[in-house]
Amino acid sequence: MAELYMARTCRHGILRVVGGEPWHHSGDVLITPANNRLSGREGMDARIHAEAGEEMTQATRQICLDQRKINAPPCAVTTNVVTSPFGLSDRYKHVI
Repeated sequence: MAELYMARTCRHGILRVVGGEPWHHSGDVLITPANNRLSGREGMDARIHAEAGEEMTQATRQICLDQRKINAPPCAVTTNVVTSPFGLSDRYKHVI
């Protein structure tokens, strides 16, 4: 069951922050926790990768490889990475 933590109206629509299983919701964006290596091996990040499928893993690996070419961390602290939703596409437009 979803729990609504916050809802705010802004110029572009409504921002809703909800808790619970993300695959039981839908929206424009799913913002998930990840480590700076984008490994998808622990906690909620692992569950999101499992639901999104192998394409998500391949996309995050490619981001890591591209960042290494310029000697940068895959996802530095306080930054984000945006991907397609892959296997979550019927519920979300982007995964951050």
